[in-house]
Amino acid sequence: MTQSRNGPKLAIHSQKENSENQYFTDLLTLLLTAVSQQFFHMLILRSLGHEALAMRIKEVDDADFVSAMQIMDWLVVNDPRLIVLPHNVFPGACIASILAAEENTENTINLALKKSDTVQSASGRALLDRVRAPRQAYQKWLSAQPCIATEPEHDLGTKKAVRALVRKLLILMDQTMLDAFCYWHENDPAAANTSWRISGATMMYLTELAPMSGSISHANGVPVGITKASHRTDRVTLETQLIEQCTRTAKSAAFCCPEQNMTKIMSEIANDCERLVDLRRNPAADIKLGHSEVFRDFRKARHRVGLAEF
Repeated sequence: MTQSRNGPKLAIHSQKENSENQYFTDLLTLLLTAVSQQFFHMLILRSLGHEALAMRIKEVDDADFVSAMQIMDWLVVNDPRLIVLPHNVFPGACIASILAAEENTENTINLALKKSDTVQSASGRALLDRVRAPRQAYQKWLSAQPCIATEPEHDLGTKKAVRALVRKLLILMDQTMLDAFCYWHENDPAAANTSWRISGATMMYLTELAPMSGSISHANGVPVGITKASHRTDRVTLETQLIEQCTRTAKSAAFCCPEQNMTKIMSEIANDCERLVDLRRNPAADIKLGHSEVFRDFRKARHRVGLAEF
């Protein structure tokens, strides 16, 4: 995986060097980047009053999220050494930069899809068909959009604080999603539910931050990377460390943000994160800001994206 100012570039190896597992690991990295950016862009556009643009991006985000979950499930089963390489999320801050970021990511995904010769299995080809499905229409739509926008203004202190917290939250969200799949395939749905709830709570926190996410636009992007822990103890330890990092970062952000509304949101996220640490010991723990019924049952989530029971 290589990086550029405009977003991630996929290092697709030659057929002799590559395998299906490596190809789908690389493709998953791209899709996680795309889903994160689409998520931010949808919420930013809504906050700016551009509901129609937001809904069109949401359509692709929904499709790519399903693809990402299906590929993640496939890799957990097929690749015991799965590591999603560090990648950068490059969200835009206004219509022009949002559309440019979306188009760049689309170009990179399409380039990867053209280099899929290593994928030979029927299940792998089916995954590729799902990833391809929304691409052509979405790229055509992006090309037809005018680039008219004004850049939002944010205090420099807020930019740094939000960017640091968003990075930690994105890592926690993706890591606990992967952990949920690992627990599920170890036939432990209760542990999978807990990881899924943590991932969902993190998404709720990012939802609160997204309308201000012009703050996280940065020349180097927001670096994110996750890994598959083989042992359950390592998994819990990593989750706990990530949650504690989010708690500390949110508290620090609340202290340094000059904007009162941002300070309130950061403090609420920090308080909620402290509860997340206890969630595995106490599934009934009171998660407030991060509560979501959609993320309570991983079995139902799997069913919604077309995945089998076990």
